[in-house]
Amino acid sequence: MLDKKIVNVVEHYLKLFPYIEQEIRELQEDIEMPIHRDVNSFIQSKNKVSRMVENQAINNVQISEKISKCRKWQEIIEEVIERYRKNQVDRYLYMKLKYFKKYSINAIETELTFGKTMQDRLRQDVVDYLALFAVKENLIKL
Repeated sequence: MLDKKIVNVVEHYLKLFPYIEQEIRELQEDIEMPIHRDVNSFIQSKNKVSRMVENQAINNVQISEKISKCRKWQEIIEEVIERYRKNQVDRYLYMKLKYFKKYSINAIETELTFGKTMQDRLRQDVVDYLALFAVKENLIKL
């Protein structure tokens, strides 16, 4: 059984997965767009140092780290999807309906004839498996 924080992180990225490319594009646009300031912000007061360039560089580094993290999550989720698609179809179908198509428990039960107990077990299996990959890639610290 995993810690609730780890489960929340893994499920967050599972739910974000269909939109992760859009998220990455938006972050890349933030890097490419400099911070816009009015003309008066460039006028330095006496004994005051302007740190706009440093702040922009720090911001760009932080955004780059977010992009890198999103790409790693995208890669491990794609790898797990592919493994499940080939070897464990029930888990693949559950992942697809639960996290990507956002079906409710009842809709999944109707579609796949998996009861709530079976869905809880599948959810736990999927989250545990992804958490193992995330720990391996240093995306989650234990």
